[in-house]
Amino acid sequence: FDEIEKANPKILDKFLQILEDGRLTDGKGQTAYFNQTAIIFTSNIGASDFTDPQTGHIIRPGIMNQVKQGDGLTYEQVKEHFQEEVKWHFTSRIGRAELLSRLGDNIVVFDLLRPEFIRPIGEKLLSQLKEAALDKYRLNLEFQDSIFELLSCEMADGDNLLMGGRGIKTVLETLVERPLNRWIFEAFSK
Repeated sequence: FDEIEKANPKILDKFLQILEDGRLTDGKGQTAYFNQTAIIFTSNIGASDFTDPQTGHIIRPGIMNQVKQGDGLTYEQVKEHFQEEVKWHFTSRIGRAELLSRLGDNIVVFDLLRPEFIRPIGEKLLSQLKEAALDKYRLNLEFQDSIFELLSCEMADGDNLLMGGRGIKTVLETLVERPLNRWIFEAFSK
């Protein structure tokens, strides 16, 4: 369930039954069992500032402003921030501490995208592009190391690093995939 914080809090009532009993019964009496199921919620709670919609005042500061200001946060600081924000969200904002207690210690905090991870992620994405070009068009693509230097420079620009892996994908689509698609279209349409 992607971005669970956007769900209506009443939806979370259904998860109480699933997480407590391992089953869910609908209005017709039919039961679905979840005892061999992994339920994964994703969330951006704590990433951006949480503001009062009426006044615009910051109620809870997000971590991204700290990152933009160049604070060299360790993974432990990132983890502590997100865990505290998830706890606050469930207990204070939506008043569902019982759901948080069902989650227990099963909250996994992912680290921020750090510069040393740009190249490996870029290599994986370009490898997927190479495979697709070979399968679909029988083109054997080779990428020079300079693409990773350019990718690192682009990711260091503005807020691109804050966009995480999606930011890398977007930059590669702009620099490599779209021009390649344009070339393929022009070359094979003649």
